[in-house]
Amino acid sequence: MLLSSYIYGPIFLALGFLFCLVVVVGIKSVIFFIKSKLKEKFSPPKKEMDKKEKSAPKKSRTLEINAQDVDKIYFRKSS
Repeated sequence: MLLSSYIYGPIFLALGFLFCLVVVVGIKSVIFFIKSKLKEKFSPPKKEMDKKEKSAPKKSRTLEINAQDVDKIYFRKSS
């Protein structure tokens, strides 16, 4: 075996890897670009709605139980 094959082998391996990486990233970016353009083209126009002020949700933890109708009460921890 030649000494040059020990030098050129890893170099060509690294160059092949970089070439494949550039090709894959290029194809993915082209596909992403085409999908975004098609999505913009075929999506319906967005209508702006009147923004209403949202009221804060009530954070009440009270629970009323009729003791005459209930025999047992089970509690489960919320995770």
